[in-house]
Amino acid sequence: MTCITIDGLSGVGKGAVSRQLANDLNFTYLSIGLIFRSVAWVKVYTNNDLSSIPSMIKINLNESKEPRIFLYHQDITDHLFGDVNIESEVPLLAMDPLIQTQVYSIIRAFCEIHHTILEGRIANKIMPDAIIKILLWAEPIERANRNYAEYFRIGKSKQAEELLLKVRERDQLDLSRDNDPLRYKTGMIAWDSSHSTFGETVNQMNRYIKHYMNEIPFTVSVIIPVKDRENHLYSCLKHLAQQDIDKSLYEIIVVDDHSSDNSVKIAEKYSDKVIISDGKGPAYARNLGLQAAKGDFIIFLDSDILVQEDFIRQHIQLHELNNKLIVIGARRHLPKDQNELDIHLSRKDSREVLLSLNSMDLNYLAHPWSIAYTCNISGPRWLFLDNLFDADFYGWGLEDIEWAYRLHHKGVRWAFSSRATGYHLWHDREMTDNKFLQWKNNLDLFLRKHTAEDAKKFRLFETVFDPNQKSDYMGVYGIFQNNSFRNAMIVDLSTINTDHLLYLQDYIFRKWNRDVDLIILDSKTEAEGYNYEISIGISTGYQKNIRFFTTCEWNKHGYEVVEQYNKNGFEIYNSSIGVG
Repeated sequence: MTCITIDGLSGVGKGAVSRQLANDLNFTYLSIGLIFRSVAWVKVYTNNDLSSIPSMIKINLNESKEPRIFLYHQDITDHLFGDVNIESEVPLLAMDPLIQTQVYSIIRAFCEIHHTILEGRIANKIMPDAIIKILLWAEPIERANRNYAEYFRIGKSKQAEELLLKVRERDQLDLSRDNDPLRYKTGMIAWDSSHSTFGETVNQMNRYIKHYMNEIPFTVSVIIPVKDRENHLYSCLKHLAQQDIDKSLYEIIVVDDHSSDNSVKIAEKYSDKVIISDGKGPAYARNLGLQAAKGDFIIFLDSDILVQEDFIRQHIQLHELNNKLIVIGARRHLPKDQNELDIHLSRKDSREVLLSLNSMDLNYLAHPWSIAYTCNISGPRWLFLDNLFDADFYGWGLEDIEWAYRLHHKGVRWAFSSRATGYHLWHDREMTDNKFLQWKNNLDLFLRKHTAEDAKKFRLFETVFDPNQKSDYMGVYGIFQNNSFRNAMIVDLSTINTDHLLYLQDYIFRKWNRDVDLIILDSKTEAEGYNYEISIGISTGYQKNIRFFTTCEWNKHGYEVVEQYNKNGFEIYNSSIGVG
């Protein structure tokens, strides 16, 4: 039988989501709390010995496939809620190892004979082999607002600030408790329901479930806007045709923005769908592609990018970990007259160098949207359709940055992938006065549309793009990032013999002195998804004080990071659990 577990933070709606999924999938919804309540009822209202609970408590299904709890032949389900005596006993029983073992046994026996959505704080512990394990969460302010709305609906008065404080306190308790703390584990889907309606959450989750149950694989639409790039487009499409996934799982859409060369003919021959735009620019062209796309995920790719055979697969693998993830694929430049893909001749672009000096976890950056170029980027189609490009941006530059800015402020998560790399064919990229004028006009438009301080700071880059100034990008980005330095401690996970992901979460939530930054080093680099799992595991509001480097990157650039701290009067020292 199939079991799906749903764990998560307090107040995130685990029960409601689980019930609806069970109804949609024709599964049975089972709450772990229901079984612990039944044990509490037995303790409070009977003289039965609690050493043989499985022989007393049974789960039967009614005609609607809803679980009913029986004490021998007595249905006690309707007595388990709204009783203060039971409410006070449940937390104590849940921490009793003898009771835990018996309750887990009852639940496992049920799941072995029923297709089940198992919901509760320790669902993944009880059923570690569940086919799908979901960790449901939402931002604290979102959960507090939901609580506030519910109190208002039932006519009770609560202060929003009070509710937010309670949410944060409960989160801290769940994350730091000694017994069964809330943890993200390898193999889970981290599901963010922030900024989503209940219906959107359930519908999107159903799609993931069908993928993991091998019913309907994920599909991808690759959207390529093009204007007068016939030679580059041919090479781009040739490499996309060689992907190592079944061709039925992806489509290639070329949007021609009023080319005067043979771009349309090449697209008609080597892509799946060709859309003719009328010269309104790349923002408008990408929107046309989006509206025609059918894939679960969208990859925006420039027409001068070559990719390897596993390119699409690498994008998809990261999206399997999180429902609101934007993947920025690396871009590496090929030399002039190099028209074939040769990874050994390529060089990293400025963004990849930037991350090697800050953190390989993109979410450490104060403004990850600022490097979200659409030459190689992917995300869920529903998310992109809800956030179309602003076609008022015309000419060269910033239509993608403005789009990413809006996505960032809707709470998306970011991942940088050096495995889903695009190799950039050479063309003249020199900044001209005319090109800079287009960029400058778009910057002015960006700042008219967005007046927050983080948007205003982006004007710093004007001196980088101005061909008469050409300020150093790294130096300007350092001012833009505006790291507030403190003393830092290196934690080298290569010295840890236990599960790195769980160990790191235990360390952060229980031992970390938050007056210092953490620099996490890890030699486990064979799976990029693992690196992103580290990012999910520490995404608890302290992300901006935690930097992640692979050991290889640290050996190359660590001295520069140390120099950053020393210049600002701070030190980096080794933790007692690792060697820096």
